[in-house]
Amino acid sequence: MIHLPFHLNAYHDAVIHGDIRMPDEGEAPIILIIHGFRGSKDWGFFPYIAQEFVKSGAITISWNMSLNGYSKEATYIDKPDDFAKNTVTQELADTNLIISALQDTSSDLYSMIASRWNGILMMIGHSRGAGIAILSAEKNPCIHTLALWNPISRFGRFSERQKNIWKETGIFQVDETEAGIPVMMNYSYIEDLELHGEEYSLLRSIHELTCEVLIVHAEQDMTVPLREARMLREHAMHTRLEVIPATGHIFGSTHPFTESTPALNKALNFTIDFFDL
Repeated sequence: MIHLPFHLNAYHDAVIHGDIRMPDEGEAPIILIIHGFRGSKDWGFFPYIAQEFVKSGAITISWNMSLNGYSKEATYIDKPDDFAKNTVTQELADTNLIISALQDTSSDLYSMIASRWNGILMMIGHSRGAGIAILSAEKNPCIHTLALWNPISRFGRFSERQKNIWKETGIFQVDETEAGIPVMMNYSYIEDLELHGEEYSLLRSIHELTCEVLIVHAEQDMTVPLREARMLREHAMHTRLEVIPATGHIFGSTHPFTESTPALNKALNFTIDFFDL
């Protein structure tokens, strides 16, 4: 397996750090892997599934969203000021930058994969990353197939009371760093959603997709309930739903990752089969 790091300059002078993994020889499709909320390219099972897709005959590209709050090699959020500024618009811009670079024959990213890529582009997203994947696939018809793991059905996942307090204070705490520093979200996250309204509706967007879509959802997901996957399937045109019983949001795995689980392997096998690898 070949493993190549890369970086792209994002629109606000931050840097997107990513990894390309590919088989030792031959042409292959590309799978773009999008991490979720409070996640990173190295969080939990993401490196493992990237490697497993490569073993099945794909090139994988995973990256840290430019404002995800992680420095290049961090295991946990260590740049809370960046995390606080993140928005759906910024993550869409980061994802589009990756896709645009792959289509730009003069880009460094394209040159790293050009001789090995067979031209097929696929995408997988987890949790909030699945929401970013839906909107990105709508804007980029070059996406051939789309897999969604435990996907959200909406970005506005806050009560009116939470939003009112958030608006008054300007910040909303979601976590702490390893050093005990609060990890906050600025109210600009909500302002961004309100500004874009229906444009960022995932139920609307998935209905517009022409590519084939696979949804894999954990039956006992307490973070994103199974009903959200069912709502997405009801609104989609070409979607298959696979429910994995007796498991949760990260399929029984851990962060830091130690080993795969039967549920994670099922999710992988469903997806490998769907991607026709």
